[in-house]
Amino acid sequence: MTPPVPPDAYDVLLFEHIPKTAGSTFRRVLWQQYGSAHEVHTSMNDPEPRTEQIRAAIRAGRPLRALTSHVGYGLHERLPDHLRFAHVTILRDPVDRAVSHYYYARSRGNVGEDTTLLDFCRPGLSRPNALRAWNTQTAYLSGLRLRQLHGHPFDPTEYDEALLDQAKANLDRFAAVGLLERFDESLLLLGRTFGWPLVTLRSLPRNVGRRPPRAALSDEEREALEAANRLDRALYRYATERFEALLEERVPDAPERLRSLSRLNQAYRSMAPAVKGLEAVKRTVRRVLRAR
Repeated sequence: MTPPVPPDAYDVLLFEHIPKTAGSTFRRVLWQQYGSAHEVHTSMNDPEPRTEQIRAAIRAGRPLRALTSHVGYGLHERLPDHLRFAHVTILRDPVDRAVSHYYYARSRGNVGEDTTLLDFCRPGLSRPNALRAWNTQTAYLSGLRLRQLHGHPFDPTEYDEALLDQAKANLDRFAAVGLLERFDESLLLLGRTFGWPLVTLRSLPRNVGRRPPRAALSDEEREALEAANRLDRALYRYATERFEALLEERVPDAPERLRSLSRLNQAYRSMAPAVKGLEAVKRTVRRVLRAR
């Protein structure tokens, strides 16, 4: 079957990685497709040096077939304009995503231990990387987040219907959209979109945060999270409709393929310790070779 986006229709697949949406797991799937032709941009405190590194690699003729951007929509506009990009992303239920990111930020020291979940829902946190429970997915997909990382001040009044419309308009141009809650189906959709063999869609969950279950939220916390993510909730509903339409169109055999992928993952994950050990050896070898 010919993929909906043939390889000669784009130069670089650009994965817009929104925090805590299974992006680390999906990045591994991209590595299985593209190997060393896949670059990752995760420099969120000062993104320009890493952006320049990628620009320099492209100018030097280094092959680039896939790029993971952790800085928000718009990075492609800062790269050589001869490149054609096919954008994809994965979204998550906004309340679940915000709670997950809160506990992740706590574990990494990005917010103080005295910062409560209610604090995390308020726009007054001064550190840019702490502003992750305030319509984050809309900020990332609209392009606002990248502007903030380049010095644009956080202003809660900018989070309006116009920003939501911009995020939706950008999403409409994406080659495909996935949902964390339906991750394996999302992989099937992306695989059919780009012509990836089923065996390369196997995955190991990575960078999975530890947090109390959603049921542990108090009524006050749930209300605060929903209020802080009003735009994200609308964007998530919009993305869900597009996901379901694309899945029906491109993967009409989804139930059968989902069963096959489930069996493949069961076998693959049973070998997880050996797989992770081999990856550790590969990372060590790469470090040694780079040091020479």
